[in-house]
Amino acid sequence: MSFSNERRHKVAMVNLPSKVLSMTLGGLQPGQSTRKHRHSYETIIYIVNGEGYSLIGEQHVSWKAGDAIYVPVWAWHQHTNSSTTDETFYIACENAPMLQNLGLAVREEF
Repeated sequence: MSFSNERRHKVAMVNLPSKVLSMTLGGLQPGQSTRKHRHSYETIIYIVNGEGYSLIGEQHVSWKAGDAIYVPVWAWHQHTNSSTTDETFYIACENAPMLQNLGLAVREEF
């Protein structure tokens, strides 16, 4: 994984032949948060290890290893590793490629 300036945390894009789905591996250092953002595609995130919380719209969603969370289209969201000692790893699946192929994918940072 390498640091993404856009996302401000470590990510690795998984090279898949799919024209409609993408998969990203991500990591958050202890206490680290992603940038608050939203996009025109859905995301399902599986927490591989660690614990933390996500702010999705007005909702506070706590998570730990083994949990899956859903981020709906165009919802402002931010993810935080609440541990002070352990890194968090996750797998994110999105339908972004389908919308990119149609010219409809939009991402906005807060």
